[in-house]
Amino acid sequence: MNDDLRKELKQQLNQLSITYEFSVEQLVAFFQLVLSDWRTVENCPNYEIHSVTNVIRNRKTHRILKPNNCGHVRLKTKEGLDYFLKQGVGGLDVSYL
Repeated sequence: MNDDLRKELKQQLNQLSITYEFSVEQLVAFFQLVLSDWRTVENCPNYEIHSVTNVIRNRKTHRILKPNNCGHVRLKTKEGLDYFLKQGVGGLDVSYL
């Protein structure tokens, strides 16, 4: 990436952070989250887990599931049984999503 492009990108990120009231770091984390890979949770085909943050979402609606007080989310297996899985965030603050 050349210096002019890098400078322009930095300016655009700064403008976005002002417009949406997020820090540049939060915007970068959000872009990584959006662009990263999601994989299906084993035995729970209606849910996907993010490869970087371990955040779990509904596969059809793309809604991120809210964890309970212990940090677990409830999923339904193929057989219709409840399955609790720890939703890890790996140090990334996704509370603004």
